[in-house]
Amino acid sequence: MLRSLSIAKRLYLNLLLLSAGIVVITLMMLWLFYQGLIEEKRIQAMRQVESVISLADYYHQQQQQGLMSDEEARQQALEAIAGLRYGNDDYFWINDAQPRMIQHPMNPGLNGEDLSTFKDPNGKALFVEMAAMVRSNGKGFVHYLWPKPGFDQPVDKISYVQPFMPWGWIIGTGIYIDDVQTQLTATALKILMVVVGLGAIAVLVAIALIRSILQPMGDTVRALRDISHGEADLRQRL
Repeated sequence: MLRSLSIAKRLYLNLLLLSAGIVVITLMMLWLFYQGLIEEKRIQAMRQVESVISLADYYHQQQQQGLMSDEEARQQALEAIAGLRYGNDDYFWINDAQPRMIQHPMNPGLNGEDLSTFKDPNGKALFVEMAAMVRSNGKGFVHYLWPKPGFDQPVDKISYVQPFMPWGWIIGTGIYIDDVQTQLTATALKILMVVVGLGAIAVLVAIALIRSILQPMGDTVRALRDISHGEADLRQRL
């Protein structure tokens, strides 16, 4: 098949395939970078919840040692957890296995509410799924839609939940996917600018090389044609 193509077409086809390869590799790199960002955020959420579990355990130990009543220990733990923030004003909430909301610092109207019928816009009973995740796996991640300040519609969110068994709490925190996408977009623009710049230089160099090959070949073909027709000066250099 390639033999049916002219040498010029073969050379430009090679350039086209090289350019397509660079684009594919760049897209693969960005996809892997995106997956790495998601995994990094998931690990961060998990570590943050583990630190809150340790904080709750501190107050539980105070109660166990008789330094606080059970009610005092729980209340002080709730107050401490309510004020915790990390990242882009990310927070922690606490519900139980019913599920019932014990504390939500950003939406206190949910406190004390039965969450068994609470669903996101896609119909996912997210708190029921969180409670089921804890019962079946002990801890884990749940993906759903949740309101975000500055947005008219709920956006994608991934949350990590882990139980604090002594008090029957399920402590969770989440990451908004659009935050990751914003970070990816900023990085992708930088990478694409570099790739486009280097790619443009590479294409210009390749085109110059191709022309440096095709022009002498064309001159040679024309000279041989003239010779075959007896019209050429046989002293010319090919």
